[in-house]
Amino acid sequence: RRYSRDLEKYNAAADIIMNESGIAGIDLYSFTKALGSDVFCDHVHFKEEIRTLQAAFIAGYLQSLK
Repeated sequence: RRYSRDLEKYNAAADIIMNESGIAGIDLYSFTKALGSDVFCDHVHFKEEIRTLQAAFIAGYLQSLK
C-alpha cells in the first residue's frame, strides 16, 4: 500500500532536488489533493474522471510554456 505520509516525504525530497537544480515542476500532488478524498478506484489508482482532470492540469501547464 501507499500512504500519504510517504508521498509527502517523496514530494518534499523531489522539491528540494528540483529547486536546487533550477528545474520547474508541476505540483500534481497538491492539485489532486484539493479534489477531495473520493479520488481512488482502489487504494492507489485514480478514477477516470480524476485522471481526466489531472491530464487537463498538466496540459494547461505545458500550454503556458509556449
